[in-house]
Amino acid sequence: MTVQTSLYFDLDAAPLSVDHATLLVHDLDRLTRFYIEVLGFRVHHQTTDQVLLGAQTPFLTLKNSPDAARADPNAPGLFHIAYLLPNRVDLASWLQHLAQNGLRPQGASDHNVSEAIYLSDPEGNGIEVYVDRPTSGWKDAQGAIYMPSLRLDTSTLPEPQAWTGVPEKTRIGHVHLQTTDIASAETFWTGLRMDVTARYPGGSFFGSGGYHHQIAANVWRSSGRAVEPGPKTGLSQLTFAVDRGLTTSAVTHLAPSGVDITLQPKGL
Repeated sequence: MTVQTSLYFDLDAAPLSVDHATLLVHDLDRLTRFYIEVLGFRVHHQTTDQVLLGAQTPFLTLKNSPDAARADPNAPGLFHIAYLLPNRVDLASWLQHLAQNGLRPQGASDHNVSEAIYLSDPEGNGIEVYVDRPTSGWKDAQGAIYMPSLRLDTSTLPEPQAWTGVPEKTRIGHVHLQTTDIASAETFWTGLRMDVTARYPGGSFFGSGGYHHQIAANVWRSSGRAVEPGPKTGLSQLTFAVDRGLTTSAVTHLAPSGVDITLQPKGL
């Protein structure tokens, strides 16, 4: 169990945390502009075939893959990538940035453990932008992590400031996947030393070190669907930063959602 020394969860201290995601895309220029202009990511490295994006450190690679099939939104694969902002002022400032550019989110939810805004990129990849709440309020009276999906009242957010791009400490907080069945997802993720932190009809959530979830898997649209063969647009790989007590060398597993999961020892 990760020992917390502040009000908020320290993902870097968790035994496993999401470090990097790779998306296969059809229109690299368009997707790059979106993640820079709408999300506020910065470019760390760019070639004709791929772009490395992030904040202080990179956490998202876009790979130009014109021959990849268009991902079926109802098949196993990505549900959304969730980008964690440092605080509520950042979330309010980003929402103001969206409004000033004539953009509206697709949803806004109060999950008790977090406050989340939802949208999609131009190729349909799901996105969540969120902030965590203090860990002291995450659990119910029985000591279980409580994550409802309630309407978020955005009027309660702090006064926004001028948006100049994502803060340095922005990172991927969690990734939500679509899978073919929950049983195989639970077997896979618990086999990688993650704990089931919550279960809801058609969905399970997996955390490491006491976090509400670094991974979720659902069958809301993909129940019984097979992973599509061959390369397809969307999420192709997730890399986790992992304590050396769990692995001493990089190793890759294929998740039931059809995504390559690489466990990378911390500091390697």
